[in-house]
Amino acid sequence: MFCCLSDVVDDIGDLHRGSERVHVQRLFEAPIPIYTLRVSAGGRFGYGREMDSVDDTSPDTSADTSAEWTSDLRVRIDELIDTYRESLQHCLDGLSESEARLALVPSNTTLLGLLKHVTYVEGVWFDQAITGRPTTDIGIASSPAHSFRLLASDTITSVQQAHQQRCAKSRVTMAALQFDDIVVGRGRHTIWALQLQVLRELAHHTGHADILREQILAARNQI
Repeated sequence: MFCCLSDVVDDIGDLHRGSERVHVQRLFEAPIPIYTLRVSAGGRFGYGREMDSVDDTSPDTSADTSAEWTSDLRVRIDELIDTYRESLQHCLDGLSESEARLALVPSNTTLLGLLKHVTYVEGVWFDQAITGRPTTDIGIASSPAHSFRLLASDTITSVQQAHQQRCAKSRVTMAALQFDDIVVGRGRHTIWALQLQVLRELAHHTGHADILREQILAARNQI
């Protein structure tokens, strides 16, 4: 089964409401399936190519597995978000200030600007979407386009610190909320929907960062 992100969100919602089995392939649109999310009726959860071997036919031995499913799923989503956060945090390691600002594509995307942008993403979905606070109070850019813009005062250290601090605030905020809680700060959303939105964006931009960093490092060898 192939689906777009909105289908994944709907399916995971069905999973948490207790449907018997969910099989979601291709978390992000691509010519071929990349990731597979499979959850059996017994509540076993897995993510990645290796899950093709999961045995979904074994009997359900628990009386009520819905709570176990929710706990396992949220833990795994948190793990993935933190993995992408760490990858983006370290995409600037070992680079000079000028390399971090290199514009290698027609858009305003740079590695330093990319880390500023994902800091903005954290503030939008894990603060504004919950609290309804304006971006000025949160301390983030006013729009996605503005979040990529670099100031003369921006350095690798300052941008990394701002990202670390924003992620720490996000963890505290999200830990106080339940998976099914509904927030209305930026439209009506469940907490799990916000987590999937951030997961999608971080995965997307981690790919961008990998490519930009590879280009920067390759250019060193051409000098």
